[in-house]
Amino acid sequence: RKKTKLAALWLRDSGNSIQSIQNDNLQRFAPAEIRQLRMFILGMVRTMLSTDVAKEEIQALIFFLQDCQDTYQLEDVLYLLLHLLLNATNTYKAIVDLIHELGGIHPFLGLVSHKSEAVRVLVIRIIALIYRMTPKKTGKTLDENCYAYITGKLQQYPFEPLTYIALLEVATGYIRVEYTN
Repeated sequence: RKKTKLAALWLRDSGNSIQSIQNDNLQRFAPAEIRQLRMFILGMVRTMLSTDVAKEEIQALIFFLQDCQDTYQLEDVLYLLLHLLLNATNTYKAIVDLIHELGGIHPFLGLVSHKSEAVRVLVIRIIALIYRMTPKKTGKTLDENCYAYITGKLQQYPFEPLTYIALLEVATGYIRVEYTN
């Protein structure tokens, strides 16, 4: 009997751990298929954010980034956010304003110490963009405590070429959107 290709069903048990349902009729997607599905969904999210954005949506995105345990998924969402921040339309400027309302760079500081270099590089770029896009009239700057925190966290890991490139981009003000995977 031919198995149909369905996504595995996931449930939360009372211990808050994720369990998959084992069933003869279910088969997991291949990693490449999951990646394609993620990209399709992220494309839809980007399209939805290009028309209108609410504070709750940006807050949910920030909470997701702080809680995400899947490194590849985290990279995908950070890449989407980086791309949104580099876009110059009014809707995306509204996203920056909402990020400032929700704490500016502070929600992203915890990701500087992520085990994945790609995540650290994307977060460095995002922090630099948020800092650069901070309205001058607010008087908010990257204070010495934030700078010392970022420096200390980055020094916990070996400096790979991608990290050097990201720091050079921050120093020169030319931040690129490229996928670091």
